[in-house]
Amino acid sequence: NKLKQTFATHSHTASVRCISVAGKFLASGGTDDKVIVIDLKTRTEHTILMNHDGTINTVAFTHGGTHLLTGSDDGSIIVTRTGNWQMEKLWKKAHV
Repeated sequence: NKLKQTFATHSHTASVRCISVAGKFLASGGTDDKVIVIDLKTRTEHTILMNHDGTINTVAFTHGGTHLLTGSDDGSIIVTRTGNWQMEKLWKKAHV
């Protein structure tokens, strides 16, 4: 089996550091301080989350896909509800 590119996006303006998939959504975090959420069914950009002030090092959907957790070089961890893509919790200095 060979890998095949089925679509591409130029949503990030710098390197992608991490990705996570849940259901129809793929979230990617990058050195441009953005979290980009792609709808895999329509192959389009669904939303952009710009709540961090540093490189996004981790993105992870919860088991049920109801929330997205993100962590960045700014030391923060953010919990975002996937239903409306609103921030629910911010820990400013959660890690170093």
